This record gives sequence, structure tokens and C-alpha cells, in this order.
Amino acid sequence: MKNKVITTILSLLVFLPMLVAQQPKAEKISATFMVNIHCHSCKEKITTAMQEEKGLKKIKINMKDKTVAITFMSDKNSVSNLLSVFKKLGYVATIQEVSCIGSKEGCLNAIHPESTMR
Repeated sequence: MKNKVITTILSLLVFLPMLVAQQPKAEKISATFMVNIHCHSCKEKITTAMQEEKGLKKIKINMKDKTVAITFMSDKNSVSNLLSVFKKLGYVATIQEVSCIGSKEGCLNAIHPESTMR
């Protein structure tokens, strides 16, 4: 019995670091969307809805250029999810630009380009 406990503990010590290393690291993603916004009511509607989303760090809406720039954490949200939020609100949104600082895997997990025009 004592040998089984020691073997189990040693196995955990060997394999636990490997399991932890396989988890993709959270990355900060910045995505800029072109959105069919036209008034300050649109701006408020989008801001309110996006503030309820997990992992958002920053949102900047440019009424003149009709863009919404959002910075978020890749382990909490994704580009696809943010596009679906725009769609639920009744807006047509397309990705204009996406940037990421960090590992390739963490960035790829958060970026799924599509459009709400479908």
C-alpha cells in the first residue's frame, strides 16, 4: 500500500508539469471591426452589450470611421463570439484588423474570422 502511494505521488510530480504546459497561454488580442453604426444610440447599445462580455479589456468606438476596436483576453473570449454579439444586436460587422502579442497557439485559439453578413 505504501509503495502504491509513493508511486502515485511520483507519477503526479512527473506528469503534472506536462499537463500544465499543454494549456494554451492567455493572450491579449486587439480586433477592429467595421460596423454599420450611424448614431450615438448605436454607440451606447454596443458599449453596454460588450461590457457584459468576459475578458474585455478595452473598447473604443469611432463613429466617423464606423469602427469598433476591442481588446480582450484569448482565454475568455474570441473574435467569433464578438461577431455574434454584433449580430444579436442587429449590426453587420466585419473584421478589419486583428493583432496579437504572444504564442501562435493562443492567438489562433482566439481568432476565427467570419462575418455577420451571412
